[in-house]
Amino acid sequence: MIAANNIIDKMKNQKINYDRVMRKMISDWERQEERPSILIHSCCAPCSTYTLELLTEYADVAIYFANPNIHPKAEYQRRAKVQEDFVTAFNEKMNTNVKYMEAPYEPHKFMKMVKDKELADENEGGLRCTACFEMRLELVAEAAVNLGYDYFASALTLSPKKNAQL
Repeated sequence: MIAANNIIDKMKNQKINYDRVMRKMISDWERQEERPSILIHSCCAPCSTYTLELLTEYADVAIYFANPNIHPKAEYQRRAKVQEDFVTAFNEKMNTNVKYMEAPYEPHKFMKMVKDKELADENEGGLRCTACFEMRLELVAEAAVNLGYDYFASALTLSPKKNAQL
């Protein structure tokens, strides 16, 4: 297994190009003739499309839909269903075997975190976003460890509305 932080540490204080880091890791997998397993957090189907197209060539991939920040529940269920349907259609079209997993819907945990950290009045893109990203990355990291995946990742950095460096 290759640690991305080994690559990132060499970049010193540069703005991190995560695509370049990922491609370096892919190159290492190919050189070592590895096909790792990756659990990818997805916030929505549109953000997972390119990720799946690229990574399924080099790894065994599963999508992990874990978004306690989405409210109301009907919106969460709609996004989860669209994500699951996309994975099914992707598998049929591309002849792949991407797995779809969904974390329990637990918005109370997100609301408690926002309250405990006093982030309710934060603007979009502020400290609440940082805390939310951390929360979701922790969810996927924990699931990846518990399920035996080699790596975990997130499609959060693909959205033009999100700060990839954050």
